[in-house]
Amino acid sequence: MTTVSIDESNEQLKALAKLALQGEPVLIETESRILLLQAIPTMPVAPPGFYDDIYDEEYIRDAKLTEPHSVVSLDPDP
Repeated sequence: MTTVSIDESNEQLKALAKLALQGEPVLIETESRILLLQAIPTMPVAPPGFYDDIYDEEYIRDAKLTEPHSVVSLDPDP
């Protein structure tokens, strides 16, 4: 873990960000507090077409996924 002062972080921000993106947390000391520079993990995104073969036309027709569904009101006085 890398620790730098706030002044050093201003001078080295690009290098510190690179460290954080590589998985090394960076502590930045201010006068009264400590800040943490750390990469936030992101959710992987499936490439286009990844789910295309999950539902075939027969499944969609049999499951009636394309038919409109009725909506029932829960209001006792519609």
